[in-house]
Formats: sequence, C-alpha cells, structure tokens
Amino acid sequence: MIDPEHDLSIKRQAEVLEISRSTVYYEPRPTSPEDLWLMPMQSKDKVANARMWVYVGDQEHPYNVFDFTMDRCRNGPTRFLKDYNQVLLADGYAGYNGVVVGNAITRAGCWAHMKRKLVEAEKSAPEIAREAVERVRALYAVERLAKDASRETRLQLRGEKSRPLLAKLHD
Repeated sequence: MIDPEHDLSIKRQAEVLEISRSTVYYEPRPTSPEDLWLMPMQSKDKVANARMWVYVGDQEHPYNVFDFTMDRCRNGPTRFLKDYNQVLLADGYAGYNGVVVGNAITRAGCWAHMKRKLVEAEKSAPEIAREAVERVRALYAVERLAKDASRETRLQLRGEKSRPLLAKLHD
C-alpha cells in the first residue's frame, strides 16, 4: 500500500524533475572520471556500481536534481538533457560529446580540471604551466568578486575583466 504522503513526495519530485529538465543551468556532476559518485548496488548474490548525476540549478531555479543510472554511459545525461538548449559545463568526459552533438547544447569546459592538468604539466614545461596557472587564478579572482553579484553584474565583470584574461591565456 502506498503512503499518501510518500506518493505526494514522489509526485513533487517528478514535477521538479520535469521543470528542471528545461531549466537546468549547468554542470552535471561528477566532474571527472576520478570523482565519479559510485553507489554500490547490492542484491543477494551480486554487486553493481551505479551512478548519480547531479544537475545544478541557477538563481532562478535554486535546486539540484539527482539522476540515478546503473552505468556511466551517455544515455542517462542524453535522456535528461534531451530538451535542454543552454550551456553544459562539465569535465572532459568523452561521454558528453554524444550528449551535445546534434542539438542546441553548448559545451563548456571545467576550469578546475583544466587547472589540475596545468599543474600536472609543470613536470614537463614548468615555466609555461606556472604562467597558465597564474592566469587561471586571475580568472578565479574575478569569479570571487562576482560570487554574490546579480547575473547582470557578473556578466559585466566577466566581460570587462575575464575576457582580456582569457584572450591572454589563449595566446
């Protein structure tokens, strides 16, 4: 027998899920293969690793959605993001390539993962890597300034301060 309070909760979760499929701001997490959220699924004679994909809302939709899948293939994110048409901020996981192909999603990379790769690159090209890390730190400083700002102010700060920093990093 279904508990009416539990049933209502399930209905509300479904409503939030439907809303968020069209309004999710960015960043399916986990953010890298090393950071995957493995969830051991146990039954009597076997264990399987499942995945929990986290979709983070924005200021207008301040909630997170947790999407459970039994594997790490792109079918889960593809299904969840099927009607999404904004920016997908994620790590370099190749599975996202198939998620963004043939639709209106713009793929953006994760600065934290890029910075980690630059730190690793210090072993082979220390001067170049250190300079790049410093430039990324400058971008982080702009984000700290913009942290509590309105969307419009953040956009203005990024245009004025981050855009020139990105151009230097690109060069």
